[in-house]
Amino acid sequence: MATKKQKNTNPSVPESKVISPTWRVWKRTTATMMEGILLSLNVCPSAYMPGNGINKLIDECYWERLQITMDALPFGGWVLDKGGSFPYSSGLVTVDLKKFVSWVCDEAEWENLPSEFVALQPKIKFGAPQLNEVYKDSRASKEWSEEELEALLRKSEAGKSNADLARAYDLDRSRISQLLKKARSLTGPSLNDPFSRNKVKKW
Repeated sequence: MATKKQKNTNPSVPESKVISPTWRVWKRTTATMMEGILLSLNVCPSAYMPGNGINKLIDECYWERLQITMDALPFGGWVLDKGGSFPYSSGLVTVDLKKFVSWVCDEAEWENLPSEFVALQPKIKFGAPQLNEVYKDSRASKEWSEEELEALLRKSEAGKSNADLARAYDLDRSRISQLLKKARSLTGPSLNDPFSRNKVKKW
């Protein structure tokens, strides 16, 4: 939903052919990743499709922010549904809009954010947990111990696929791959080799 009466307040984006969001409509709990990024540019998602050639500067800003968001997606506590297997589509990935806004403001630190977008952040109540913590799986951004990495590597070498491990640990497959790579770098030779058991590095 859009209105032509509102002006785009982002100083880096030209006014021509740009419709700002009707912000009261976006006081919702969920949105797509595409919608979240467009809102950060003060552009109405219902009236603008990135890459349509209407506004080159908006498209450039959008693609830059999309790349940053895609890099953070596997570990983002704001992701509700990836909308399918990799490669992910920004129009299908569903995010917790309020937590996405908090990530944009506190971690991504994007510039020229409209005040209405910033105001979408959830209100912090006294004694409430920090908003930037991963709400479903705290291990997504947690450092794993040497013993935990060894156990993960054992399961992998026993025949468990990354997909199986991702389901078992409730993590993204890319995170499992990252952890296995780290585990192998720490242990050196295969853990199944009895002569390598005393070669495990300490860290």
